[in-house]
Amino acid sequence: PGGPAAEADATAAGAEAVEGHGRDPDRLTLELEAPDGFGRCAVVAVVASYTVPAVPLPWVGGFGSGITVTARHSERVDPFRDGLPGEAAC
Repeated sequence: PGGPAAEADATAAGAEAVEGHGRDPDRLTLELEAPDGFGRCAVVAVVASYTVPAVPLPWVGGFGSGITVTARHSERVDPFRDGLPGEAAC
């Protein structure tokens, strides 16, 4: 899928991955960047931010307002991917 469906799938996958590691998906913020749209050879980036407790405490969870950690990953959409219109131009 492309557009809103791809964004919804990516957000759900991110939340599921965070939850699978025993973390609270409500603390996760995902930003999807696709300046050229979601098509063959386009570069798509995801910026994930997660707030962790400032002082982690066993059995309590943590103390403090928290620190936000951020990671960014970008990747080119497969030029031979099924389900996308057009031809590969990369």
